[in-house]
Amino acid sequence: MRAGEVRLSIDCGSATTVAVLAWADGSASASSFDGLPYLPSSVFLTADGQVWTGQQAWQAAAEQPSRLIPSQRRPADKDLATDGARVDALDLTAAPLRRVAAEAERIAGGPERDVRLVVPAGWGPRRRTWMRQVAHRARLLPQHSRSSPVSRC
Repeated sequence: MRAGEVRLSIDCGSATTVAVLAWADGSASASSFDGLPYLPSSVFLTADGQVWTGQQAWQAAAEQPSRLIPSQRRPADKDLATDGARVDALDLTAAPLRRVAAEAERIAGGPERDVRLVVPAGWGPRRRTWMRQVAHRARLLPQHSRSSPVSRC
């Protein structure tokens, strides 16, 4: 990492997503979402097809619980259905990562070029590959990235 650069590390947990920015001077800061040091990994699908994250998703789920989709951290063989609507599983899983990227960009003053995803140690190649696809969909990684930004903890 060069001076002035920042690394974004994202812990993609089943229940929560946590993001940390590491600066070239060795300092680090955790991102917060809706006043919390993490972002719930569940999403809410609105009637018009929007995907909401965080507190907005949980508040909306109080009125329409059938539209809350728990963390989708497994590769889906096809689209998912919720309350009669079909939606791409990659888009759903990418929504929290897009929100993390937007918050990191706001804090860092620009998009991050060095992004790392951390997933559970037990994840095999299929799930890690799927998370790379999710990261591409969230526009966190270049489309033809040669390095693997997905690490197991």
